[in-house]
Amino acid sequence: MLVVLDPQGKPANLDALPMMSIWGTSAFPFTTIREGALWSESSWNIDLLADAIDPRFSDWIRDNKVICLYGGEDIKWIRKFTLSARAAANALQVPLEMLYVGKRYPKEKVRRCHDVINREKLSHIFSVDYHDYVWFFWVRLWSMWNSKKQIGATVENDHIMQQIMDILAYDSSEHGWAVFSWGNFEITKGNGEKVSD
Repeated sequence: MLVVLDPQGKPANLDALPMMSIWGTSAFPFTTIREGALWSESSWNIDLLADAIDPRFSDWIRDNKVICLYGGEDIKWIRKFTLSARAAANALQVPLEMLYVGKRYPKEKVRRCHDVINREKLSHIFSVDYHDYVWFFWVRLWSMWNSKKQIGATVENDHIMQQIMDILAYDSSEHGWAVFSWGNFEITKGNGEKVSD
């Protein structure tokens, strides 16, 4: 937790850590009022979901490519999914970039998947310190969840919370999942079974 005090020494935010994880210094002065304002300016898109987890993201968004973030630890599903997605993109002549983001709690299976994906060139991976980048992606997602809760949002009344909850639920299953975005505009997602069909 990171408690922020106003100039009079009164609490201005009881936990500013989530908003710092999401917006960094743009969240200054880290008050709950600023947190609410930042959320009112935000919409569910790939930039909010992934921010700068990979330096290639800004180029992919600028070039209006279809971006796919996907996760899981079933290498058979990963092979089938990535090959099918690439085949569909080629058939439709759609520029597709895919990035593996693992699982919330990356263990040995995620490292092995990372190695196989890299060796077989199934998609992009985090090039260095993959464990740190995978961790950062999931911490960011949880930070969004906690920040939304702090401003009183619920799954029932907030679209972004619904989307976050879906991804967290996909990750807790044994199957893979994927999020697709056309540049920074249209975004869709699904569990492994749904996106493989």
